[in-house]
Amino acid sequence: MASRKNSFFEGDDVVYTSNKKVLELPRANIFMVNHQNELITPEKNILHGITRKNILKIADKLMSVKKRQISVEELSDAKEIFICSTTKRILPIIELNGNEINNKKVGSNTRNLFQALLQFENQYIKANS
Repeated sequence: MASRKNSFFEGDDVVYTSNKKVLELPRANIFMVNHQNELITPEKNILHGITRKNILKIADKLMSVKKRQISVEELSDAKEIFICSTTKRILPIIELNGNEINNKKVGSNTRNLFQALLQFENQYIKANS
């Protein structure tokens, strides 16, 4: 369902859904930014990963955050989509089922969250080493 493409990685992956509601990907959580610049991520029937938890903590200071169901249709209309995991950190989705997301460009919200996550990780390492 989802295609990830950037200068470092290109590939296809599966988005798990149930009753036309988005859940997660294998080994990754999913987020979307709608056209009102709200960050939305599923809350139920998913693994609540550590990276997801940290992104939510960071994002809460930067933008409106909603934890709720996302329909497949809503995801298809997203302004920005990204996935996250410990090894992926934040990985933008620029194509979904053959449809371009944000003209196949990484969105500013995704970029800002990625930079903030890197800063958060560096501060954590510095404080705990």
